[in-house]
Amino acid sequence: FDNFAKYQSKEGSMDSIVYLIDDDDSVREALSSIIAEYGLNVRAFASGLEFFEAYEPTVVSEVIVVDMKMPLMTGLELQSRLAELDLLIPTIFISGQSHKEEIIECLKSGAADFLLKPFKFEELLKTIEKNLSLDTRYKEIKNKFDSLTPREKQVFEELVNGQLLKEIAIKWDVSESVIKLHKSKVMEKFQVDSLQELTRIFLSLKSPQLLNENQGET
Repeated sequence: FDNFAKYQSKEGSMDSIVYLIDDDDSVREALSSIIAEYGLNVRAFASGLEFFEAYEPTVVSEVIVVDMKMPLMTGLELQSRLAELDLLIPTIFISGQSHKEEIIECLKSGAADFLLKPFKFEELLKTIEKNLSLDTRYKEIKNKFDSLTPREKQVFEELVNGQLLKEIAIKWDVSESVIKLHKSKVMEKFQVDSLQELTRIFLSLKSPQLLNENQGET
């Protein structure tokens, strides 16, 4: 595992969690051992139902590695349940039987990555690290969004929806200078200096995968 050191998270292994979900005992045990040996905190489950029963929201970086085809809850059903619960956790699907159409459906539904068996363990570990990094960036942006005041959040949404400062001021019956101040605060908290960057951040709050295309923009 010497070659894997360069993929290790800067935040440290205990600042991240890998949820491994696979109904095959031998596969689950083997992958758990490899992920743990790599220095990551791994929690293994035999089904999606077990995962949801045990899951508790956390502030640390997370990623899910899930088998596509399981009897009690398929990977797609797990992904749908995550969406229902508004849990935006990067999800990596692994499968040895999926058709092209199923892979496309997973990716369209928000899957972070899809690995076909047999895959190299190094490929899995690199994919896990990439998505832990994505979740770190997402949580940083989410924390900044949560730090906005209710009015700042409203201005944020109006701006990315194409409203001009003057239009917002008229709509709320306040001076344009007040809206300018709110906009300044929003830009300052997100550490950006353009409306284009602000729009990308807004979109990534709904689809964290977009952060892969905008590395470093927080």
